[in-house]
Amino acid sequence: MDWVASSEAQRFTELVSEAIDRVREAGPFDPEANKAQLEACSRTLSAESIRWLVGMEIQLCERKNVYGNLIEADEFETILFQALEKEYRIKLIEVALEAKPLSVPELADFIGAEKPMVSELLTEMERRGDLELAGYDGRTPKFAMVAV
Repeated sequence: MDWVASSEAQRFTELVSEAIDRVREAGPFDPEANKAQLEACSRTLSAESIRWLVGMEIQLCERKNVYGNLIEADEFETILFQALEKEYRIKLIEVALEAKPLSVPELADFIGAEKPMVSELLTEMERRGDLELAGYDGRTPKFAMVAV
């Protein structure tokens, strides 16, 4: 993300042109091929933790937190981005596990993350009460979403 002052018309033009070029390079968007990712995005933006964090921006950045400190806007942006990324990966795992039980290596391939990160996310999901052990494939554990 870039910020541009109204007096920086040339810089604005360059940024917009770069963005347009990146979109063109990516080619046509196929919603069906990205169905799981789109669903995970939708769920992420609806997540209570994300909505709460976004709602706290003014309190944290313009007033003060409970310790009497202000958080700089760029620090808040970093915190928000990290929360969004974590929640998105969790929601992507949810989407995958709703289809069938999967192992850590299978989930790592699906979400494009390293196995230790997937294990960490599964631990968080289990702590939330969203995940359960579905069984084993040989010695490999398979996980599933808790039936509601």
